[in-house]
Amino acid sequence: MDTLQEAVVRGIIDMDAIRKQLDMLTKKEVLSKHPYKITHLPSGRYQTYYVRGSGKRLTVRAKSEEALIDKLVSLYLDGEKEDLSMLFEKWLVYKRSITGSPNTIKRHRQHYNKYLKETKLFKKNVKDIHVRELNAFCNDLVKTHKLTHREWVNVKTILLGLFDYAVDEELITSSPMSRVKITVRFKQVVKKSDGSKIFNKDESRDFKDYLLAMHEETGDLSFLAVYVNFYLGLRIGELTSLRWYDISDTHVHVEREEVRDQEKNIYVIEDHTKGYMARDVVLVPQAKKIFDQIRGDHTDDEYVFTRNGKRLTSRQITYVYEKYGRAIGKVKRSHTVRRTYASDLEGAGVPIDEIRRELGHRDISTTLGYIFNTKTEDETVRLITDAFSS
Repeated sequence: MDTLQEAVVRGIIDMDAIRKQLDMLTKKEVLSKHPYKITHLPSGRYQTYYVRGSGKRLTVRAKSEEALIDKLVSLYLDGEKEDLSMLFEKWLVYKRSITGSPNTIKRHRQHYNKYLKETKLFKKNVKDIHVRELNAFCNDLVKTHKLTHREWVNVKTILLGLFDYAVDEELITSSPMSRVKITVRFKQVVKKSDGSKIFNKDESRDFKDYLLAMHEETGDLSFLAVYVNFYLGLRIGELTSLRWYDISDTHVHVEREEVRDQEKNIYVIEDHTKGYMARDVVLVPQAKKIFDQIRGDHTDDEYVFTRNGKRLTSRQITYVYEKYGRAIGKVKRSHTVRRTYASDLEGAGVPIDEIRRELGHRDISTTLGYIFNTKTEDETVRLITDAFSS
């Protein structure tokens, strides 16, 4: 018999006592390195902190001090079990460092909280997730939450980024997302009719008359801002960011855009447009007349559209559409004018690539999604009838 084993059998060596001594030494070692105090809370529980590998501080609580120390020993010796939710936090920190849009980060957080945070999958280590499991999870997610294809793309973006990040960190060798196939049906979206996306000729005339009348009554430039955009087709944030030095005799130079920082709930001016493409939009006589009307003695670096000396924000422009919508009993949003502008150009025979450039689109397929029939129903019926009249 082995000497040590024989000693244990005969009771010469008490292994339980040795284990207790080792356990005590381990706890003593952990506590000597632990930088935070152990606090006895009014509730009777004990609390301290532990810093994760990501740098985020974790609150650790237990019913007794001994139980709390046991938790600390587990964290320090075994390491925290980094599940997919913890990896998401690291990925989000990384994403924040490479994107200039805090709104993108906020949207990722919102979709994560809504669809992923409390799932069993996100409590697992990324190394333990298999393709079949992930495929079933994704299909079940679409089915359970009745996701539209667009909403699934939002969730998929997180999953793609997360597993690619895990590959970059050498936690896994390849992303299982490449083999995920959605076989369940997406929720069908009832698309709005063309009439809700643009102003037809009669609607454009009525809205313009309203805008001019309201400006004459109030002197508020928000009404003229919406009016002039029928002839410029700018994004609402580009419109509110215009300065007088952007306006020449023939063109409007567009190089910046206002955005709403959703994290801080403030409006800020970015020194680029949505597509990072500065452009010159043709200044037609109808728009030039408005700019000449309101120019006055404003200096070149002042904003064009102001109220009480302060720049108008996108929210204040949006209110004009809301006010008019309530008056006519229809919802018309700010992008409706932009699509109407594009459709008017197409209807006048302007080449589609020039319309793309005027709108500041990179891809012509995006521009095609802005083209609708702006004719009234009677005009459309007459054209169809005339097409078969000979």
